[in-house]
Amino acid sequence: MTAAHFIVGVVLPAPTPAELQRVGGSPALGIAPWYRETVRRLEAQGVDFIVIDDGSVAGTSAAAGIRPDAFALLAFLAAQTQRIGLVAAFDSHLAEPFHVARALASLDHASGGRAGWQLRDESEPTGRAHEFATVLGKLWQSWAPGALLADRASGRFLDAARVQPFNHAGDWFRVRGPLSIARPPQGVPVRLSAQPQPGAIAVQAVPLDGWGHAVGASEGSTRWANAACGSLRLAEIAPADATAEPDAVDRLCAAHAAGVLSGVLLGRATPAAACLRFCREVLPLLRPHAADSAFAFPFTPASTPCPDPSA
Repeated sequence: MTAAHFIVGVVLPAPTPAELQRVGGSPALGIAPWYRETVRRLEAQGVDFIVIDDGSVAGTSAAAGIRPDAFALLAFLAAQTQRIGLVAAFDSHLAEPFHVARALASLDHASGGRAGWQLRDESEPTGRAHEFATVLGKLWQSWAPGALLADRASGRFLDAARVQPFNHAGDWFRVRGPLSIARPPQGVPVRLSAQPQPGAIAVQAVPLDGWGHAVGASEGSTRWANAACGSLRLAEIAPADATAEPDAVDRLCAAHAAGVLSGVLLGRATPAAACLRFCREVLPLLRPHAADSAFAFPFTPASTPCPDPSA
């Protein structure tokens, strides 16, 4: 990834019945054609990653009741795409760490290192989500690098000494490791987080004019921008935010050039058609140079080692 790259992510909503019909699908016949064509178009237009909410997340299945399981859908999309990052958003109250760790590791293997994750309830005060993330890290790192040998000459498939069992007994979860699948290609799949942290992609819901002030070094934005350890910083916006004011694109570019902003995430209330329009009309203005290479998973900032969520 070049320093000049302006990152764009999209939270992909569930399709409406009308959108399904335009690509030959329907709630009865299946939604795969719509997701396949939409994500392929986003990838072709330069989007770096998509986020899909798991169907069990409360409030995300209003569109005709057709929100699928995020992990199964992203595995399908991994085979339909080549570069775009695939992020699953889920709630710690509606999932189990072992199952999520296994699903994300499987997705990372199937996609060649393009998996990511987001805990929707990470800010809740009970500490459940924090413990969930801690257990995920323990499970992924229960396989040390080099544990899987697959060495035909020696006849060794696995270095058992590099696979470490553990017993986690916390306030919310009791989990026994190791994980029943090899270490993900990324080591730890990319995390989207509301707070800056090592190796994560931090997302902050700040109005566009807030990024204009950030270039002038307002206290809050500067503290957030200077968070440690290679965290990428995205502003969560709606496409209309980038077209409502004449200097909106200039503000985004200035914040990016100043190192305050790494890119944007088109948020959850955005229809897919509006995201596609943004990528077609606005994204070329944010990436004016042809040499601006695509942001690629796996994401490991050069300034930091692969992060350990359990630390």
